[in-house]
Amino acid sequence: MDIVNLIFRIIGILSIPLTLVAIALMIRSLRHEQQVTARSLIIQLATSPVFLAVYAWLLGVSVSLRIAVPMLIVGLAVGVVWGHTTKLRLTRRGRVAGRRSIWYLAIWALTFTVTQGLALWASSEVVAHALSTMYFSTGAAAGMNGYLLFRHWRLLSGAPAPLRCPACGAVGGRGQKFCVRCGTALAPPLAPAPAPANASAAGAACPGCGYANQPDTNFCINCGRQLG
Repeated sequence: MDIVNLIFRIIGILSIPLTLVAIALMIRSLRHEQQVTARSLIIQLATSPVFLAVYAWLLGVSVSLRIAVPMLIVGLAVGVVWGHTTKLRLTRRGRVAGRRSIWYLAIWALTFTVTQGLALWASSEVVAHALSTMYFSTGAAAGMNGYLLFRHWRLLSGAPAPLRCPACGAVGGRGQKFCVRCGTALAPPLAPAPAPANASAAGAACPGCGYANQPDTNFCINCGRQLG
């Protein structure tokens, strides 16, 4: 029995640095703008409360509802604020991109580290108080990801469906009239657009209509003429 307890204690000690490393890697990836999908938001929204429930069961301690509920509500409110201040945008290909806040991960890592550390050495009553802080971090994670999911839906619901080339299947961006891969018409062309002053920096200007296309574009997205 002493060997079993020792093994569990070693696992508990090792879980702290392993969790911190995993959170650090996640924070590093969130520092850059990346695609935000509904699937990833739903997974993160469900992961936090499931982890808290399983973790509390493994610890064998319970938190008073008088403490847990207010901590959860405050966490949800803070998470919604973080979700509101997160910048999301709709890309030309009709996808949502943004750079999410790292604070909810940092707070979650802090509350878990403190709780796990106390679970190894402190009494059950002290561990229960530490576990109550994880209700706040769980609420913050759920509130932020839930509100981002709502904003994700709002952005896509007001956006036109992305164009797909009927010939090669390439996905086109908003306002694109011709496929940049094969030149097939996606929609009737608009009136010729004048090239901006910085057309050379933006890409190749079409010799037919003067439209400034993006770099590495084979066909003009406005009139369909081959470039280069």
